[in-house]
This record gives sequence, C-alpha cells and structure tokens, in this order.
Amino acid sequence: MSCATWDGWCPTDDKSIGFVVPEEGSDLWTDTMVILKSSRNKEAAHAFINHVLDADVHS
Repeated sequence: MSCATWDGWCPTDDKSIGFVVPEEGSDLWTDTMVILKSSRNKEAAHAFINHVLDADVHS
C-alpha cells in the first residue's frame, strides 16, 4: 500500500505504509474547484476560478 498526503490523515509513522513516486513522475500539486448547481452567483464563481488559475496570479 502506498500513501501520499500532506494533511496528516495518513499514519506515516506506520512502517507498513510506503510512499511511491512512479518512474514517469507525478503531479506536484492537484487542487479542484467546483461551482455547485445550486450556487447563486455562478458568474462570480467562474470569475474567481479564472482569477485563481491566471498564471500571473499564482506564479
């Protein structure tokens, strides 16, 4: 079993759990953002996501 985590939920002191990075490499970071179907202001939500993902903003 392999485990990759940053928030501490995985008991990394357990010697039976290892961390494996594939030979091909791995993502440095992955986040997700969603806009709920029930959101009141979808236009603002899209604008926020576009802002956060802008290369000049998150570089």
